[in-house]
Amino acid sequence: MEKLVIKCGKNSDGFEKLIELCKAEAEKLLPTIEITNEKISVPCWTDGPGFAELIGVVYFKKNADGNVTYKFDSSESTL
Repeated sequence: MEKLVIKCGKNSDGFEKLIELCKAEAEKLLPTIEITNEKISVPCWTDGPGFAELIGVVYFKKNADGNVTYKFDSSESTL
């Protein structure tokens, strides 16, 4: 399986805006993510210009009902 990556926004965008953009992209991915038992992590990077910065990581997993959900974690951000 190819590694999923989200690229959105620019380094000059505000952090809150970048988080909103990442969550919007995660929502688009929700119907396409296939998960068995594991959790899938998808890094979110700025999309230029310049050096890409890590905004955060989206963790997709199945909930108790078998539906795919996600959680956004910005604790490893390089911004």
